[in-house]
Amino acid sequence: MGRRAGKTSGVGDVVVLAALLGLAGGVVVPTTYGEVNGVELPTSFIGGAVFDRIYTFKGIPYAAPPVGDLRWRPPQDPAGWTGVRDAAQFGARCPQVVEMPFPPGSPLYELSGPFRSNSSSEDCLFLNVYTPNVASTADLPVMVWLHGGGLAIGSADTYPAEIPTSLNNVVMVTINYRLGNLGFLPTRDAETDGNVALMDMAKALQWVQANIRNFGGDPDRVTIFGQSGGAWGVSLLVMSPETRGLYRRAISQSGVAGLGASRRGDTAKTENLAASLNCPMDSFDDMMSCLRSKPAHDLLELDAPVPIVGGSFLPDADDLWDIMYKKQVNEVDYLLGTMDGEFSYGLLAAVPQVTADGLDRTVFEEILPAQLNFIAAQFPDGNVDNIVQPVIDQYMNPDSDDPIYTRDRFIQLMTDYRFTATTVLMAQAVAAHDTARVYQYEFQHHTTSVSPERPPYAKADHGDDLFYMFGIPLLRDDTGASWKYSFTQEERDLSLDMMAYWVNFAANGDPSDFTGAARMRDLVTWPRYMTSSQSYLKLDVTSSADVKIRESNMKFWNEEVPRLMGKDVIAVGDDFVVSTTHGDVRGSEFLTSSVVGNALFDRVFTFKGIPYAAPPVGDLRWRPPQDPAGWTGVRDVTEFGARCPQVEYPLPHPIYGEVLGSGGIASSEDCLFLNVYTPNVSDTANLPVMVWIHGGAWYFGSSSTYPAEIPTSLNNVVMVTINYRLGNLGFLPTLDDDAPGNFGLLDAIKALEWVQSNIQNFGGDPDRVTIFGESAGGWSVSLLVMSPMATGLFHRAISQSGVAGVPVAQKGDITLTQNLALSLNCSTDSYDDMMSCLRGLPSEDFLTLMAWPVVIDGRFLLQSPWDLMNHKFINRVDYLLGTNNDEVGYELAAEFPFIDADGMTRAEFESNLPFLLQQVVDQYLVGSVDMILQPAIDQYLDPDMADDPIYLRDQFKQLLMDAFFTSQTVMMAKTEAGMLAVAWEASSRVYQYELQHRASVFSFRPPYVGVDHGDDLFFLFGLPLLRDDKGSNWKYSFTQEERDLSLDMMAYWVNFATNGDPNDSTGAARMRDMVNWPRFMTSSQSYLKLDVTSSADVKLRESNMKFWNEEVPRLMGKHVHSNRASHGTRETSCSLSVLAFTFLVFYLLA
Repeated sequence: MGRRAGKTSGVGDVVVLAALLGLAGGVVVPTTYGEVNGVELPTSFIGGAVFDRIYTFKGIPYAAPPVGDLRWRPPQDPAGWTGVRDAAQFGARCPQVVEMPFPPGSPLYELSGPFRSNSSSEDCLFLNVYTPNVASTADLPVMVWLHGGGLAIGSADTYPAEIPTSLNNVVMVTINYRLGNLGFLPTRDAETDGNVALMDMAKALQWVQANIRNFGGDPDRVTIFGQSGGAWGVSLLVMSPETRGLYRRAISQSGVAGLGASRRGDTAKTENLAASLNCPMDSFDDMMSCLRSKPAHDLLELDAPVPIVGGSFLPDADDLWDIMYKKQVNEVDYLLGTMDGEFSYGLLAAVPQVTADGLDRTVFEEILPAQLNFIAAQFPDGNVDNIVQPVIDQYMNPDSDDPIYTRDRFIQLMTDYRFTATTVLMAQAVAAHDTARVYQYEFQHHTTSVSPERPPYAKADHGDDLFYMFGIPLLRDDTGASWKYSFTQEERDLSLDMMAYWVNFAANGDPSDFTGAARMRDLVTWPRYMTSSQSYLKLDVTSSADVKIRESNMKFWNEEVPRLMGKDVIAVGDDFVVSTTHGDVRGSEFLTSSVVGNALFDRVFTFKGIPYAAPPVGDLRWRPPQDPAGWTGVRDVTEFGARCPQVEYPLPHPIYGEVLGSGGIASSEDCLFLNVYTPNVSDTANLPVMVWIHGGAWYFGSSSTYPAEIPTSLNNVVMVTINYRLGNLGFLPTLDDDAPGNFGLLDAIKALEWVQSNIQNFGGDPDRVTIFGESAGGWSVSLLVMSPMATGLFHRAISQSGVAGVPVAQKGDITLTQNLALSLNCSTDSYDDMMSCLRGLPSEDFLTLMAWPVVIDGRFLLQSPWDLMNHKFINRVDYLLGTNNDEVGYELAAEFPFIDADGMTRAEFESNLPFLLQQVVDQYLVGSVDMILQPAIDQYLDPDMADDPIYLRDQFKQLLMDAFFTSQTVMMAKTEAGMLAVAWEASSRVYQYELQHRASVFSFRPPYVGVDHGDDLFFLFGLPLLRDDKGSNWKYSFTQEERDLSLDMMAYWVNFATNGDPNDSTGAARMRDMVNWPRFMTSSQSYLKLDVTSSADVKLRESNMKFWNEEVPRLMGKHVHSNRASHGTRETSCSLSVLAFTFLVFYLLA
């Protein structure tokens, strides 16, 4: 586009700097709304100016006047004009409630008085452009300045952008935006919600995108920057999805939006204002019409403006803190920082109790609650009273009453909480994006020449950076012969350094990169802020780098205070990037110090939703798991992946939600994810690894339901939890040679292969992997112990309340699959067509209750589980396994209405038993229930007690528990313990337990119930150690003995995973004085009675175990082997009762 020279008169007294020398001419530039005539400004009054002249264009309208019906509306395009619009004068300031006068002759005057427009008006949406080069090919970086003033006062004309523009290769733009109530009044308009000031800023950036090239700027290198309230505006724009693409980089100086916010639709403030102005309240439209008719000055208040979250401009969140906490920010380069004494002079004037003589300790404690008003605004649902004493404890030495000390600590406290803490929180949020480059600073130079009357204890005060950023130390007097103010040469250099850092960042995204700069300076290298190192620059006449600015204070304000104010603080803080075979992943921290009582580590690192296999969808449904697709860049793994498709199961009691609730996690066939929890991400940590396989009868459940953060925070261990395919999608028999079933178990193997390849990068030792699981997870563990495909993938195993006494099918028996296909209208005439039809149906069609057998496929499983145990044809591993003492006491028994406090009848006992014993028969693939029915009755019923309903009830439960849980556990223990050692391997170490403590939180259960199925989960996952939301009390009413039992149980488990012996605490993070757990040998059969006072015993219910493990198999025609090792194989036929297994599938809940 062309430009034409023009003449202009001087701009008069409004622009003092220009008036010093007189103006020599002008220049005309076209914009989308018409041409503008700017001013050519000589720069001899600026010491060290690179350019002898720059061009200024002032008062350019970027939006229509927001008056009349446009008040509180989104900014509209301005009216175009014909001819050339004069752009030599500033436009009007936006209406504001107070002015900020400074004495003539002071440097502050240069930043206020002589530059300001003489008037204010609602017709104020103007911007100003300063450029050293108006060529459309110049492609200079662009910096758009948002003025300060708490979003309530200030204007663009206050800041002499002529100076930095004359010293650097940069185009600068300064803008006005609506202020106070005119910029932030909540409305019910869907298009605005009340954030019209932020929309003004976005509108100005749209203007920049459309026009700045004509002024020499590069629209692809736009940086927004601001100080104080302007820095708030910058941070709010970084939070807004509506501003993506309008800028590339951002700078916040002394302010990140840690201020109050309203929720969309909350118009209480607007209604209060309307009432005070006698506007009608019956109709919201009438009320707004009335308010729009009022003079602007009637609407101005001193109250801090309040942005609105959850509407059309800012993300949906409870407040601004949540947005930063959840990292709902744009992926842009960000430079941000604070002064080291933000509250040491100017803002401190609002606290007259602080004097040169200090601050009395008693007065400090009296005024503190009122000074914490910003916290109350940040967290409106909290109570400031909750944090007053913690603040005192954080900042004050209880033994000091020194008023000077108290004053200095008060200044530090106010600086940290009002400025530095939110700056660090925002740095963390943006740095979590892998491509965003973040740089933090603290300005530490105390400028005595700015305000000689300042007391010596004042540090770098709020706003001092503006003098250096806008080059005030470089101003010469009106002859251009000497410096105008008494800044030192070091301070003039500091001003040049600060401008160079800022412009380098705007140009290249790196403040130390001088590519394209107009002037080279010997600057200290500014290290990039990473979420782990948290490097920052101490900006001073002699700058230096450091890390983790006031780390303890930052953790206090960003972690402890939000929690005390009612926030669910789980993972504020560092994010960490770890490499895997498929790509890098970024996790987050779980802060444990206030959430978990007795935590050894104040944080653990969590990596959630890591894909270990490709989505098993389409043709991969009912196929072995395949490698996932790799990715470039860094994958965010701070949220759980989807659960595998399942039917929702109602929780029996709210406390179960802590370990069994889905937590709102969606279900999808793309569900093959795992999660890693570690206290140490060093690849040399070599911690033991425990891989959790969840329960749920292979019917429901997911890895996301178990709070592994808690045991990880209490022990030296890496924990991994995995998803696997469930139900029909995980266990449907097929005719495929490579995998005729067992898909959920093949998923577990795939996850273990991932662990072997990657866990060292997460601090784990791949040579010390323990698999553990409960209920159906215990089944899976035992089947992996039996599978040759799993050999070498783990070294120890733990089965809780479940060993694989499950139904089996022979390879090729697809009766269940055909029945399912027919029920879904898929033809069974052709196997391929049938499977193609089934693979084309939605996953929801397969969420039916069926019996899912383990297939003897010749690869994963060579024989039935019973035969493998009987022949001792299993992997040689250390094994810890056990049960609870009343597995069928409450949740499973709830499905039998005849079991109650009054007991049951003999007829009920005998009539229900055959149905349940069918499950036992199905393990052997031969025989019938009739063969074992009467022997079972004889084993469990004393003829002299056979009519006692209480006795009958208790024996019925005992029979079911022994048949389905304890006997299989004992058989597996004897099998593994009977494995003979070979020359290169030690014999397996086996440990058995029975949990015998009924938790006090289950007082709602009837008194005859003991330790029910799943109760062990509460102790293993540390629920008794959870604190309430204030961190001051225990969350649940577990006793101290129960908290100790939880610690003991975790210690036994982790010791076993570490050393193969639950008593060996070598390498443990915590030593506990625990009862010695004897090793299970085939002869002694020792076990531990796990209780608040544990003890050892031998041969758990010996007579019953012999009945189920020796007598019943013989009655079924099986040959029971001795304890000698055997490696034979045996083919058998399939006989499966779907009806009987349905019971176990549906009622094994955990």
